[in-house]
Amino acid sequence: YQYETSPRKIRPEYETKRKIIENTKIEKQMTRFDFHFEDDNYIVVVPTTAQEYIDEAREQHNCVERSYLSGIINGNYTIVFVREKSNPEKSFITCEIGDDGKIWQYLKKFNNSVTEPSALDFKIKYQKYLMKIKILQLYLMVKYIIT
Repeated sequence: YQYETSPRKIRPEYETKRKIIENTKIEKQMTRFDFHFEDDNYIVVVPTTAQEYIDEAREQHNCVERSYLSGIINGNYTIVFVREKSNPEKSFITCEIGDDGKIWQYLKKFNNSVTEPSALDFKIKYQKYLMKIKILQLYLMVKYIIT
């Protein structure tokens, strides 16, 4: 058996394997908790592939791909997308959630602040939901330690 050593032939195979590993890590990271949430106007989309983050960065003209993607893959950042229910495929808000369950960033295209009252109300509702998840997580950890 002869091993292929040509970089042109090895590179595509390597890239495919790398993407599979990255996507597996992202999916594991993003399914630790149920980050999904919605109200009458908005829905949280939980990305599970590197390509979804790349697409979001390009749509939003933000630094998610450049500054955050490797950290997302390694479990250092949690970033979800907020979409209008009427158009869930179109980028609207990129949302960073801290390990403490708090929303650290909630920004629109070009890192502009969110000004729509309904989107700001959604942020408040989503923050309350995230804090419930965090409290439940802490409760389960304490219960596990005690028993």
